[in-house]
Amino acid sequence: MNPFFHDFTPDDALALADLSRHLYELREARKSLLAQAQCPDAEALLAAIEAGTLPDTAREAHRVVLAIEAEMVEVRTAMQAALAQAKLGDPEWS
Repeated sequence: MNPFFHDFTPDDALALADLSRHLYELREARKSLLAQAQCPDAEALLAAIEAGTLPDTAREAHRVVLAIEAEMVEVRTAMQAALAQAKLGDPEWS
């Protein structure tokens, strides 16, 4: 079995590694914010704020979690595009 980055150019491999690292950092930041609020996801965080279980000041954490989730979607899309571009024409990836 070949290593994952075997057929990538060095620039493509570095770009994908950077996107992967960024996605990891976003995921960990989201996980940390939700853990601090003791909520499994953004929906539960908002529900706890609206129910009064968490203070209204937690709305900022909710806003940040939503922003992180939106950025995660953008990074995943960029990763898919980079993979498609790097592997374009490779029948093994079709």
